[in-house]
Amino acid sequence: MRVSGNRLWSHLTTLCEEIGPRLSGTSGDERAVEYIAAYFRRCGAQVEVQEFPCPSWEHESTALSLVGAGAPEPLAAVAQTFTPGGDVEAPLAAVGTRQELDLAPDLDGKVLLLDGKAGAGLTVATRRCSEAA
Repeated sequence: MRVSGNRLWSHLTTLCEEIGPRLSGTSGDERAVEYIAAYFRRCGAQVEVQEFPCPSWEHESTALSLVGAGAPEPLAAVAQTFTPGGDVEAPLAAVGTRQELDLAPDLDGKVLLLDGKAGAGLTVATRRCSEAA
């Protein structure tokens, strides 16, 4: 079967725009699984959807303060999915565009600050996953 760019774009549009975010354990995740399984069934495949445990993650709060000379300055911040909780103190690496992020030097051990266009479109997400015993 020949790959159709229009068909691929249609699937991408459905998954990204109609279904939206598909974080593990969310309704979006379940809708995406059903969409993909139904497509493969229509193509004649025998599909088995398997349940599996995944770690639970729930966003409670995010706070970021810039510490320098004088009093700490609070900054707007969003936690990355599965960011472990706790206090972090590290050098700051700030980028203003996605291109700067791609070209950024080693970011290990640094707090990454996505500012301006680099942080555009980021949202806080809550994840709930089943935890098997």
